Amino acid sequence: MDKNIKEIVSIGYADKPKKGDLELKKFPSKLGGNPIWLFPFKESDFNFKCEACKESLNFLCQIYAPLEKVTHAYHRYLYIFFCKVLYNY
Repeated sequence: MDKNIKEIVSIGYADKPKKGDLELKKFPSKLGGNPIWLFPFKESDFNFKCEACKESLNFLCQIYAPLEKVTHAYHRYLYIFFCKVLYNY
């Protein structure tokens, strides 16, 4: 590795939410529990199953990730799910 390159490491942690922090209008990022969907829908409309083992996926987190330069897609979330069976959790 080049000695002139400095590595930047960011470490984050989750605070326990205060009352009202998880309201959709505040666009929260969150860990665990159930997702707060940006657009309400029936979960039966989507297939939240692992493609490998066919078991239900588990919600890990959602991250608020706005696109400041794209006005028609400004508010958006990244939802992350994982398979407990596949990773033996």
